[in-house]
Amino acid sequence: MESSPPVNPPARQREKWLLLADSHILPESPQATDFLEMLRAVEDTDFNVAFLGDVFDLWIALPGYELPIQRQFAEWCRRQRDHRRILFTEGNHELFVASDRRDCFSASSSACLKEGDLVLAHGDQAQEGVFGFNRNFMALAKSWVGRLVLSSIPGGPHFSAWVKGLLGSRHHAANNSRKLPENRIRDWAAAQLSASPCAQVIVGHYHRQLRLELPDKGACTVLPAWKYGGQVALLESGAKELRVGNWREIVPNAPTALSPCETGEGAPSPDTAKPRPGRWEILVPFCVSLLYILLSVFHWKIGERAAWEDILVPVMAVLTLRKLWRNRTGRIPLEITLLSVYLALAGAATAWHISQGGAWLPHCYEWAVFAYGAVVFSFFALHGLPPLLMACLGVLLLLLWGGGWLALVSGHAPSLGFFSAEMRQTHLAFLAARYAFTMVNPNLAAPFCALPFTMLALGLPSLWQEITHRTRAALIVAGTVALAWLGLVHTLSKHALLSLAVCAASVADGLALRLPRLARAAWVPIVLAGLVCECTVLFVTFPVTGKRPFVNTVPGMYTIHQYAYARMLCAERAFFGVGAERARSLYSKFVDPEQTRRTLAQYNQNDKLEVFLNAMDPHCEYLNQLLLFGPLPLLAMLAFWLCLARRNGRVAAALALAVLFCMLWDDLLSRRWLWVAAGLCVAESTRRHFRNLA
Repeated sequence: MESSPPVNPPARQREKWLLLADSHILPESPQATDFLEMLRAVEDTDFNVAFLGDVFDLWIALPGYELPIQRQFAEWCRRQRDHRRILFTEGNHELFVASDRRDCFSASSSACLKEGDLVLAHGDQAQEGVFGFNRNFMALAKSWVGRLVLSSIPGGPHFSAWVKGLLGSRHHAANNSRKLPENRIRDWAAAQLSASPCAQVIVGHYHRQLRLELPDKGACTVLPAWKYGGQVALLESGAKELRVGNWREIVPNAPTALSPCETGEGAPSPDTAKPRPGRWEILVPFCVSLLYILLSVFHWKIGERAAWEDILVPVMAVLTLRKLWRNRTGRIPLEITLLSVYLALAGAATAWHISQGGAWLPHCYEWAVFAYGAVVFSFFALHGLPPLLMACLGVLLLLLWGGGWLALVSGHAPSLGFFSAEMRQTHLAFLAARYAFTMVNPNLAAPFCALPFTMLALGLPSLWQEITHRTRAALIVAGTVALAWLGLVHTLSKHALLSLAVCAASVADGLALRLPRLARAAWVPIVLAGLVCECTVLFVTFPVTGKRPFVNTVPGMYTIHQYAYARMLCAERAFFGVGAERARSLYSKFVDPEQTRRTLAQYNQNDKLEVFLNAMDPHCEYLNQLLLFGPLPLLAMLAFWLCLARRNGRVAAALALAVLFCMLWDDLLSRRWLWVAAGLCVAESTRRHFRNLA
């Protein structure tokens, strides 16, 4: 009579370990079919199996949250643990699996597992995040607090699926282009070896293969993601290194891969197949994008507020909605979702102000300004521009800018700048002439420059690949940038910080491989320049002296109205904001006349005292959002810019950091060009993601 197989055979009875991590399986996907086929093939082997986390894109082992394929996987593990060792370590996409499903595995842990001379973990523990945010957030989510919230929230499973769809696999693959935090991984792995002496630490999480030598002859191996190519690792008894490859190459007698046409699996059905975009669906958005940017250069006015480029916005809205509808079964970019949340919250505040007796037109106009920016951003984020065209267009616009500046300062063209005779009579005489090519205000011209600099930064890698004579091209690009910067500096506008940030990020991208530490410090000049600019907002600053406090500490001109609106917000404490109309009517009650006289005297503008005492804009986007809509829309807007920085590369992060600084001294989010630049950053990040997948 044949004996039954042993239960939970010890590791010494098995000479081979199959290890895999980060499969990120989505239900009813071709990857899910391939994954289940791999499990069936493993049944005919003598392998032990270790799953190092993130088996599914999201797995919450609570009633109502588990999907059928997750229960099917758990049942497979329960059956197979009688024939082999089945180990499981929780990843950052799994909650309560190690505890609530521990009967399915030979051993499971939400942190690390020690198996013989191996330490197995998902690996996210080494990536703490800013101020330990990643570690603390996951600890909270996997604690009794997270369990209580997920168990009691109405519609929790649907909400978690929606959130996971927003944060899904696009972000994971976008991280593949980032440099691995080797030092953190090495330090964390060395700590595991010292706590539990063993030969090797094996982790996943980072989606790329890496081997790090550790002190005392130890090693740490990072596994590649199963999701990209079905890659697994095989560790045989006595071997020091793992054999890595596609599971069909590693697992004996595995079936050969067949195309979807041969198997009938993975081929889209007629109901779900998406038609490929036609020629006009590509050409029309391309022409609209190009025309909008070119018209924005000259910013020709139609009436008091509108410009010619604004005529294209309804077309952009229709094309954006059409693109979103075509992709409704896929993932909407998180940035667009956050802007939608912002507009909904701001719309609720606007409706409340109108219901309190306010005129509908002024309130709706304020909301429409930000809806305009959201449409422009969404259009460029979804459609983008070819990188090579972006680079060439960026060079062209910067040449136009620099050439215009040369013409103006040399006297060969009529001046389009802003001249102030008053400034010549004060110690601020260097502000007497501020250059503003094509636009009447230097504080409009300077933020526009961020757009061509961003386009050049995003398209420069593609431009470099296409150009043969790179030395000549480098001289042209460097000369163009230098010429544009001369004109930009001549504006004496604090908004030049936007262009400085983009240039710093572009240089850091070029240095990332050879000088990674210097590249990581790209944010330092941005922060330092931002602090200096904010100093000139808080104080008149000039003339600088050699005695303490070294600068002119009289409050700056912008502080007149910023302090007034800050006092207003503290007095009103309105959840939906004060509202545009009411803020203007209350302004004179909160402005300080004595401070106003003292400050204006520094600028020789006492004749404008009545203007400053009766009505002024906040000149601070944070105050502007709080006044118009309240704190919740402001938080949603901040979340948008932080998300843009986190998910879309170094140029987007630098641009977002500079925008957050510039919002301290201007109502910046009404600038059309910033939304174009931000949208192009998202589009280029998405393009690079799909290129990496290919």
